[in-house]
Order: sequence, then C-alpha cells, then structure tokens
Amino acid sequence: MSALNQLIVIVNLLYNRNSVSIKSIREVCGISERTAYRYIDKISRAGIPLYFDRDQGGYTLCRYARLPLNHLDINEIIIIIVALIQLSNRIDGYYHKAVENLLKKIESSGEIALEEIIGLLESNRKENCEGERLNQLITSSLIQAAVRLKTKTNIFLNRDGQLRDIILEHPKLEFKKRWKVVSIKENSRETVPLSQIVGIHIKTLSEKT
Repeated sequence: MSALNQLIVIVNLLYNRNSVSIKSIREVCGISERTAYRYIDKISRAGIPLYFDRDQGGYTLCRYARLPLNHLDINEIIIIIVALIQLSNRIDGYYHKAVENLLKKIESSGEIALEEIIGLLESNRKENCEGERLNQLITSSLIQAAVRLKTKTNIFLNRDGQLRDIILEHPKLEFKKRWKVVSIKENSRETVPLSQIVGIHIKTLSEKT
C-alpha cells in the first residue's frame, strides 16, 4: 500500500469511527508506530481537525469544528479563550471535557494561527485568577498575540494618573531592567513598561487602513 493510500485509509477511519487508536492504524495499514504518528501529524497539518480523546484512547475528528468566528475580531476571540481556560481550571467531569472540546474546536476553526496563540496561553492553564490578576492575564495574552502576529496594536496606558493611548507598529517584548513593549520599527522610539498598560487592542485588517 502506497503512502498516499495509507493516508486515505486513515482519513476514512477517522470519518467512519468515533475514535481511531494508533494500534488500529498500525494494524490496518501495516506500518510502524512512528509512521502512524507521522501520518496523524500530516493529516492535522493538512487542516483536518482532530484531537486525542483520552477517554476513548484514540484520535477523534472535531466534526463541527468550524465555529462562526468570522464576526469576532482577534481581541474577542482571545478573551473567549482565556475565559475558557480559566473555566476549565474550576470545573471537572462532564463539563470540563465539554470546555476542552470547545477549545479544540476554536483552535481548529481555520481562523488566525490560533493553535500557536493557545499554546502561548497554556502556561497559565493551572493558574486560577480573579479580579485584577485576570485583567493582567488577558492583557498579557493579547500582548503575546500581537507580538506573534506582528500587527499594528493600540495600547491603552496609565502614566502618572493620566490615561492615554498609543499605536505601536509590529510590537515586541524587550527586557531592560523590566519588561517593556517596544516597536520593531527603527524610526519609533516609543516604549511602554508593562506596569503602565491597562488595555490592548490588536488592529484587524479592516482597521489598518
């Protein structure tokens, strides 16, 4: 069986079974465990949304993965992701699994590179936040996304009790005694200490014009 035929067989298995284990893939295709994992990775990279279901011990398709996120901008999507991660910290059982599946569906929705952004937020998964700390977590998540996306970003800050906002082109994080957000544009000298930031708004394509 050719590599292409093996991939087709695996995709058919995924579409026709609730869950497909690596063992099943090895037995049906007559391939090694390493090759089976490599094919699963290829299928995922090809845009076919799947995730590992621990309860069933195999890979499962996100059959309704494409959520209607096109009416939300990246800022709103990231706030939803942070809220879901925090919710998953506080519940278990049936609803915990439902929240995890919802995160997987958002990740595989086909929008901006959300799988990488969600990966950036995973370090905060075990941290329960309340109030001001949760505000800081959302701000931090948006900063990381802005740096990852290399996009124009509106930063709202408090300097000596005065609220103002600035726009940074292609922001990046820089450490000089303390963390700051700076522009990678050589003609920009604007730097913003993280302690002064009260809000972030990543500019969408329609807002950049």
